[in-house]
Amino acid sequence: MSLPRASFPAPTRRDPMPAPAVGIRVKVALIVALAWAVGILIPLNGLHAADVLRVGVPASAPVNLDPYLSAGTDAIITEMVFNGLLRYQPGNCAVIEPDLAESLPKTTTEGGKQIWTFTLKKGVMFQPGPKHSAYEMTSDDVVYSLRRAADPMKSAYADRYAGMSFKAQGRYTVQVIVDKPRSSTLMLSLFADRAGGAVICRKAAETLSLQAFQRFPVGTGPFAFLASSPELGVQLTAHKSYFRGAPLLDGVDVVYLPDFSACEQAFQRGELQIISGRRSSRWADKAAQWEQTAVDVFGPADSLYLAFNTVAGPLSDKRARQAIAYALNRGEFVDIYGTPVAERLYAPVPTDTKGALSEKEIRALGLDYDTDLFRARQMMKGAGMDQGAALKIYLTGREDNRYFYEVLKRRLALIGIDVIMMDDDPGASDPDARSGMPPLEFRWARTPSPDELFAALLGDGKSSPDSGGKIAEEGYHKLDVLLEAARRETSLKKQQEIWKHAQIKLLHDMAVYPICSIRNVAVRRTVVDYGYKLIGGGVIFPPITEKTRIVK
Repeated sequence: MSLPRASFPAPTRRDPMPAPAVGIRVKVALIVALAWAVGILIPLNGLHAADVLRVGVPASAPVNLDPYLSAGTDAIITEMVFNGLLRYQPGNCAVIEPDLAESLPKTTTEGGKQIWTFTLKKGVMFQPGPKHSAYEMTSDDVVYSLRRAADPMKSAYADRYAGMSFKAQGRYTVQVIVDKPRSSTLMLSLFADRAGGAVICRKAAETLSLQAFQRFPVGTGPFAFLASSPELGVQLTAHKSYFRGAPLLDGVDVVYLPDFSACEQAFQRGELQIISGRRSSRWADKAAQWEQTAVDVFGPADSLYLAFNTVAGPLSDKRARQAIAYALNRGEFVDIYGTPVAERLYAPVPTDTKGALSEKEIRALGLDYDTDLFRARQMMKGAGMDQGAALKIYLTGREDNRYFYEVLKRRLALIGIDVIMMDDDPGASDPDARSGMPPLEFRWARTPSPDELFAALLGDGKSSPDSGGKIAEEGYHKLDVLLEAARRETSLKKQQEIWKHAQIKLLHDMAVYPICSIRNVAVRRTVVDYGYKLIGGGVIFPPITEKTRIVK
């Protein structure tokens, strides 16, 4: 849907194309077509203002620009429009720093409850909206935003804020009251600039319907929403009153294209300056050969695991699960993506996350499960499966999971296990559905803390500390106790030690087999300067900030 640009205050960059001016776009298209016909290349970015960055993403259209409901490629936009009380340092998600808050919050305990106090920066201005002019952000807006983030009817991240209440203490102070004390590792990420931590404009949210706000977001970020249309994608304009300083770019256009191939072709035609690339080292190497092109491989962003049903079925015997682990070869999964896009993972918590165990530590414990077919067959015999076994797998979830199951099928055939892959959803009629979980399944996880990672791996895939687990029900009460103790531990050192013990138990019992971590790939023109050093972290796209620029 194309929103009427006349409803937005006069933009600070290019004069927006009014809706009736379709003829102009047609003329432009004819000029470009004629130029191509006679062999003249006119980069489409030359038809736009020089300081408007054009970004290409493989998606059909924006789904939802409300930061409490957005995900995937939509988050690329919301992270430019909104700020949080805190933020992940641009280019390095291992560091959380103040954003709308003056500093990291102060913590006190009163009546058994933990109180986190945020002091807000003064003079932070909201972008003008369709029905209001710009105004200063106060504690009223922050409390409204946090309550909305915690509302399950309005937020996909509400479970992260369970057991919390929010209160304004004057114009520039906000208190978060937590029923059960938590460590800073678990708390700070909740108020960072993604996954529920964004601060929205209260006036815009209350004057627009929920659906209208999803199409016309208003925040305090470096870029303000300007317009959206199927032809032009989403257009953002510089927020000149941004509290960190006016952006160096005049604006950002996010162009939605059907797939990676379309992004690649548009980039090579000169229409785009940054695109999402394929998560493939071979593709990244190819893109690096293009003229005036830089390739960024950053992360890790996602980690891949094989989760087992330890409760029922043929893999309820630990020796059968260990046999599968010894039969597998992490290198074969890594080869699907290639290095350095993919790297082997030996412990459930990735190495860039607090509470991780290193490969050296895992090997010292004898829990690396390097390929050993002889040992795998011995384990099969011990589990009474020396005559072989069959595992029925239903192919659901991500499309690239099929490749993983094909690797799995080939490897397990070496120890007498036949993996039967089926495309249809079993439904309630199939007794082998195992109460919703098959004998084993591949799972992806990208979470800011070990606590949410364990919930995603052991439960039903939801990143919630309270989600029930099919592989953690029976015989895992000790693990549950460990994870609950980690949540309540306010000493970071002790908390990380508990997480390490939890990982050791998972590996010893082979409830989860860590496979590999995957990095993201972005391709940009060499004239694009992010304005920071891109180290990595759990982002799907390099952040575009007020310091990002196109070098003349």
